[in-house]
Amino acid sequence: MDRDSKLTKVAGDFGFTEGPVWDDSGFLYVSDEEKNKIFRVFLDGRKEELVSLGDPDGSTYDHNHRLIECASVLRAIIALTADGKYTVLADHLRERN
Repeated sequence: MDRDSKLTKVAGDFGFTEGPVWDDSGFLYVSDEEKNKIFRVFLDGRKEELVSLGDPDGSTYDHNHRLIECASVLRAIIALTADGKYTVLADHLRERN
């Protein structure tokens, strides 16, 4: 990062954000734990709700570039599509004998 870089606020009106992840299409996914939503935030300040989901936490991408989210209320790891639908990838731990 350049030492002369400046921080710029792009969007506001969030509660408590976590798990930001940049998408090469030009926006940031942000989880808002207080509003229980995941947003797309664009550089022009526009934000779109992707999904309303109880207590979303950290985000990342898998090797297929699917958005992966830790969903605390669901007690699950989910994969989200661009239209806000999700698939549960894991919701329990199976113990080995």
